[in-house]
Amino acid sequence: MTTFLTALGSEGPPADRAKDMDLYGWLIGSWDMATVHRRNDGTVQKMDGECHFGWVLEGRAIQDIWIRPRRPSPSTMYGTTLRVFDPGIGGWHIIWSDPLNQDYSRQIGRAEGKVLSRSALTRAACRPGGGSPRSPPTAFTGSARRDARRATPGA
Repeated sequence: MTTFLTALGSEGPPADRAKDMDLYGWLIGSWDMATVHRRNDGTVQKMDGECHFGWVLEGRAIQDIWIRPRRPSPSTMYGTTLRVFDPGIGGWHIIWSDPLNQDYSRQIGRAEGKVLSRSALTRAACRPGGGSPRSPPTAFTGSARRDARRATPGA
């Protein structure tokens, strides 16, 4: 497995893409997260978790892992996002996969001024008990960017 992880991981983006990679590059590292899940029945579930972001594929993409709740508790969400910048569209292909919940989506992400926007292209979900699919975790506000980051860059 170490050979695979070594081949997957990267120290950073290639020089010709570094500027474009900044939209998500600031996320590189490990984070604590607090989530609020609004269920279809109106109840609210709050839970802590962890996120880990890293450069992959020779720095041409950013991959993350979202885990809720924090390990070692049994997971209710354990998914990954692959974000790949496409110079041809000036945006990011975002592919979310949470095999634990059979939750998958594909989106396009772009910067609009200082705000990250996204548009859903396709979504497939299969959940026990039905319910509407949740959006994958991709929303960060300016205050989250400043305040929520745990001081472990590059972890």
